[in-house]
Amino acid sequence: AVGSSRLELEASRSSARQHSFRAVRVPMSEQPPLVTKAERLAKDRREELEGLAATLVGNFKQACKAAHKLGRHEVTWGAVLPAPMPGAPDDLDDVLDLFAAGLSDVGFTQVEWCNAPAPTSWQAQPVRHGSHIHLRAAWDRDAGERFD
Repeated sequence: AVGSSRLELEASRSSARQHSFRAVRVPMSEQPPLVTKAERLAKDRREELEGLAATLVGNFKQACKAAHKLGRHEVTWGAVLPAPMPGAPDDLDDVLDLFAAGLSDVGFTQVEWCNAPAPTSWQAQPVRHGSHIHLRAAWDRDAGERFD
């Protein structure tokens, strides 16, 4: 069937100086799917952004854990959003979205984000000011194990 296999070159050495090549038919079912350069770069970018966001979530959870050990059930925290290209709006927005999604998995009772331009206000939707974020989160009294 057309498209069910492709030809590849197979190299072999018959002596120290001679090489021979022959065509080998490889079934399509045994071939890895072809990935375009754009798809590979997009996947690599996404994985990098996910790693940056996961690190940020980990740092935030450490701050919450420290506050919880002091008997507090709320923390106000700020950070600079990491990005592969510092200041790139698309990267910052994607890291912010991934960070917010990571926080929703923790199960805070309340998360508010600071909308920094004057007049400053707190809102439920994730927001950044440049590359900076500022948020406050609250949790119930028995939430200490969520921060591990």
